[in-house]
Amino acid sequence: ERSTHLIRPPRRDFVFSYLHGITWADVAGEPTFRELWPTIARELADVDYLVAHNAGFDRSVLYQCCERARVAPPPQDFHCTVKVAKHLWRLRHASLPHVCDYLGIGLQHHDPSSDALACARILIAALESGRELPPVLGARRAR
Repeated sequence: ERSTHLIRPPRRDFVFSYLHGITWADVAGEPTFRELWPTIARELADVDYLVAHNAGFDRSVLYQCCERARVAPPPQDFHCTVKVAKHLWRLRHASLPHVCDYLGIGLQHHDPSSDALACARILIAALESGRELPPVLGARRAR
């Protein structure tokens, strides 16, 4: 199952539009994280774990958003596809484009949907390899 959401940040000024192409005009009329969280939480309710490339960073951003919105973060652990790629395929350079090139996975880098789908495909390739995955990043449990 796939879904994509734009979220209005807490302020007009944000960085990295030059990378992902998302501007204030794109998100000005979108819900805030707090407003969208019930939908996201329902989507995550039945998943066993979350997957991200450089998962420690994504996890910290997600937890900061949850803390600011005063909502409990998801309880799932995270699989990091950087760690997976380095562990299973011994890749020294494990940027998302490099891992995707190595595995023959299509990628439109910094497009959020494409990046997310690529992470899923990397983990699927790892699971299909039959080899043991590196340990997951533990999740901070709700207090």
